[in-house]
Amino acid sequence: GFHTLDHLILPTLDDAAMKTAVTHGRHQLAEAARTNVRFFAYPHGRTDTRSARVVRDAGFDAAFTGRPRAVRRRHERYAIGRWEPGPLCVDDLLVKLTTYLHRRDVPNGVLRWSAW
Repeated sequence: GFHTLDHLILPTLDDAAMKTAVTHGRHQLAEAARTNVRFFAYPHGRTDTRSARVVRDAGFDAAFTGRPRAVRRRHERYAIGRWEPGPLCVDDLLVKLTTYLHRRDVPNGVLRWSAW
């Protein structure tokens, strides 16, 4: 996905600067990757309703925040939570993931992913 070129915090920008940040460089990334760039990750994980609207209007299929939360069926697809475990070995990752899922309100400890 796309993450902007300058990693500016989108909610701090005016509308014109935000639109530029969300779109400038996307075409070049798509050309380099030889595929459409369908997803967006907010710089520093920060978003608000205005930046989510700009990302949606730019044609992205979904966008990820820095908030660690499980995906729900009716979840806003321009504010999907993202959990980052940090640099861990596989065993530590599995323990941390199991603990994380066990503490969350996730039916049977299973996250359901939807295709957009």
